[in-house]
Amino acid sequence: MKITLTDILVVGKVLLAVIVFYSCSNLTINDQVEKTKTHKRLIDCISKFVMEDGGNSDGFHNNYDNFIKDYFSKKQNGDTLIITTLFEVNACGQTIGDIEFYGDTLFLKTKHISDEVCTSIRFEKFIFRIHNPNNEKYKIITKK
Repeated sequence: MKITLTDILVVGKVLLAVIVFYSCSNLTINDQVEKTKTHKRLIDCISKFVMEDGGNSDGFHNNYDNFIKDYFSKKQNGDTLIITTLFEVNACGQTIGDIEFYGDTLFLKTKHISDEVCTSIRFEKFIFRIHNPNNEKYKIITKK
């Protein structure tokens, strides 16, 4: 069997396609890991569906401070600060909780981590468990 230049080019194109496919799939995995990376002090954060956007949620936009009272709580349990709050999130795809610290202020926030989005929103209760061994008292801000 004789190897021709055409055979070598075909094998080269196949190898190039495999390398490109592998590197693109590897980027996708790395991108997903980066999207889901959270602050090192965030132990975990779980979310639970509360309601769809609609008449019951008007207070979230019209009188946020009063509306959020029923959904907000914080307590220190050992070396863990547990904070519960309500967020408005995209109804499609997946959203995770995250935190940021600036001095004595703790920012609670969410990150939409999937590529799927839509125009619908819903409200979810997020429960943040944060490593806080010194029982620091933070001003807590919810990033809308």
